[in-house]
Amino acid sequence: MLRHFFSMSLASFRKAPFATLTNVTTLAIGLVSFVVAYGLVAFWARADEHLTHNSDRTFAIASRSMLADGSLLHSLTPGANEFLAQYLRTDFPELEAVARARPLHDDAPIAAGERTALLNTVSVDPEFSTIFALPFVAGDASTALSHPGSVVLTQDAAARLFGSENPLGKTVSFANRIDATVTGVIAPIPEPSHFGRSFAAILPFDVLTSMDVFDRYSPPAGFEQWFGCCNQTYVLLPADGSLRASTLEASLSAFVARHAPESQLSFGDLQLSLTPISKLLALNTELVLGGDLPLSTSLLLFGALILGVACVNYASVATALVARRARDAGVRKAIGARPSQIMLQHLLEAGLQTTVALVIAVVAARAVAPVLARYTGVDLGLSLSVTPRFALFVVSLVLAVTMLAGAYPALVLSRIHPIAVLRPAHDPAKTRLLSKTLVGLQFSVASFFLILVIVVYEQNEEVERNIAATAAAPVLAINNDTTLTGVAPNTLAAELGSLPGVEAVTLIDQPLAATGGSVVSRTADPADPRKDVAAYGVSYDFTRVFGLELVAGRAFDRAQGGDAVRSADGQSNVLIDRALAHSLGFSSPADAVDQLIYLPASFTAMFGIDRALALRVIGVVETKSFSILGDADEGGGTLYQFVRGPYAAVARLRRDEVSSTVRSIDALWSRLAPGIAVNRKFLDDIYDREYSSYARLGYGVRALTLFAVLISAASLFALGLVVAARRKREIAVRKSLGATSKQVLLLLIRDFSVPVIIANLIAWPVAYMAAERYVSMFVNRIAPGIPLFVASLGLTLAVAWVAVGAQSVRAARANPARSLRVD
Repeated sequence: MLRHFFSMSLASFRKAPFATLTNVTTLAIGLVSFVVAYGLVAFWARADEHLTHNSDRTFAIASRSMLADGSLLHSLTPGANEFLAQYLRTDFPELEAVARARPLHDDAPIAAGERTALLNTVSVDPEFSTIFALPFVAGDASTALSHPGSVVLTQDAAARLFGSENPLGKTVSFANRIDATVTGVIAPIPEPSHFGRSFAAILPFDVLTSMDVFDRYSPPAGFEQWFGCCNQTYVLLPADGSLRASTLEASLSAFVARHAPESQLSFGDLQLSLTPISKLLALNTELVLGGDLPLSTSLLLFGALILGVACVNYASVATALVARRARDAGVRKAIGARPSQIMLQHLLEAGLQTTVALVIAVVAARAVAPVLARYTGVDLGLSLSVTPRFALFVVSLVLAVTMLAGAYPALVLSRIHPIAVLRPAHDPAKTRLLSKTLVGLQFSVASFFLILVIVVYEQNEEVERNIAATAAAPVLAINNDTTLTGVAPNTLAAELGSLPGVEAVTLIDQPLAATGGSVVSRTADPADPRKDVAAYGVSYDFTRVFGLELVAGRAFDRAQGGDAVRSADGQSNVLIDRALAHSLGFSSPADAVDQLIYLPASFTAMFGIDRALALRVIGVVETKSFSILGDADEGGGTLYQFVRGPYAAVARLRRDEVSSTVRSIDALWSRLAPGIAVNRKFLDDIYDREYSSYARLGYGVRALTLFAVLISAASLFALGLVVAARRKREIAVRKSLGATSKQVLLLLIRDFSVPVIIANLIAWPVAYMAAERYVSMFVNRIAPGIPLFVASLGLTLAVAWVAVGAQSVRAARANPARSLRVD
């Protein structure tokens, strides 16, 4: 019987080759979207399985913190403060292992003899090697990090520092200050891993050091800051089950209450949770791209939407063909075929087309895998390799798509009465309304993605315009962590300022494009409303370097003498921007000058200070964000304090002398810090790096939109052929009664346009919410308005008219005599 069904299926494909080609093509487009989404999610889901034999017992501590007024300080972050480990070991002795991983520096200057390099360095506890089975190629994994002054290099780092020499036992120097001994070499971390090189990796590293190296580099503060979130703490639960994850997680609230300083807990709420090691990469991916909906869910949902459009396309074309195939089904039933056999026959046709489409989709997905790996670090080849898991996915997908696409047309044909189909004018399926409904569903999804792609494109263009405006002049940041380089910040600034190609120099306390947070209030009264603000530590000439307009008062000035110091009672001079002046209730920027604002005691308690600190406003600058991401429009504005611990010197270069000035800066650095590689970046490169994830997202949304529109257009084209043929007698009668070709053409175009218009109206509310969610992640954002939705409607109508135009024109011009002739 199956052989007969296959023969019948092939015969039906030959009778309707265009419909078959359309269905296979559109199903392939939908399936490649879903297969790629599955591949990405499957890649993240199996993260770090190969680095531990106990992945089900290995967890990372995640944290989330709120201010006392309910505003968010840190969203859920796969990291916490550095003090957890020591207390966890004491409070939960059942834990098999507890280990910290603390980033030493993204670009730590490391030297081995005459060779220097900037390497991503992380310090870890000895138990780190117990929890993770790192791929050692040299050295003893069990002891490599257990002794003070130990260093483990990746093979790439070892080659950069030692060439072809054996590095074991040799000495490396961190900024010519801290010497350590190479005790191991590891191969590249196998992907997927949160230690790897994908864009969402939490702890990519070139070098691992014992924890004492970090302590020598950055001596511990005199108090415990529990609201920090930049350290990873890993725990390995006992194999005997004496401490379960649920029990430990339920105990973390009381754990925080026992150990966190009471003064800090009065400032805010710290929530700790456990994150399975296999979910760290996926969690950080969501944090990189933002959003409340998990990224894996969003990807699968978007892929399913595109696949759903393809399934609806199959159903709409197959339903439109029901009238043409009804006689065949009726005859077969008349000679004894059962309804279940008719249904099985047509489901088999759908299954064959789905299988062919899936083969095409998998080949296409594997073809784009290298490009995807280059831009995201995700290797689809790992997810789409032939494994029992992937085989189960393929079988399940074929069955699901076959049922979704083919079930309704098969059901309709199986229920046809043999006598009914012999009536010449009978339309047994009554499919016209259903066809329009299916077209509407397709274009609802297409309209949704079209609006989203316009929003993403416009928002990304706005970001790029702001990047270009912010970095209009050549601005170069020279990272100078004094504890590593030994170069005094003021010395570096003075030397840079003496170079002929440098227009101005300032100091800043954090990486450009990052945003520190602070809280200010108008008075010292604890009941006074507090404003969450962005905060930067800056130095003299800050406004000049960044071209920041001063609208009232003055900027930090060397001649004033008091800007760089705090008074005996802790008061210091600050700049604020126009937005903060307005947020604090000053009627104009000038009114804010020489007024006091305060860091509340609840905030300063985090730093061991038990009182509010007064800040004197000496000037107001124009509002300008130095970060792409954030909610600055909804917050209080920006506060500029005089820098206390400079992170970088930032120089504004003369535009016509950039190359020669950069060479002069490199020579200056070699003189000030011999043996330490210079770490410099232009401002536009810094912003481009921060923005790159969102640019990739924009490309992905455009691809999905193109797929949705192509499928919908193909569906309309195929449907137009069928409907035009089905309505040829109606059109002939209309023309015989006096209708012109133009009137018939407008009638057909209108009939196809109505479901497209309704589809847009249905899609608009959902698309608006998605668009608002996307733009809300940025400081400078566009406002999705009516023109956007009108443009979407116009584009989808244009696609619909192009898709059905040729068939409609042909039908309108047909000779009515031929159409009315009885065959």
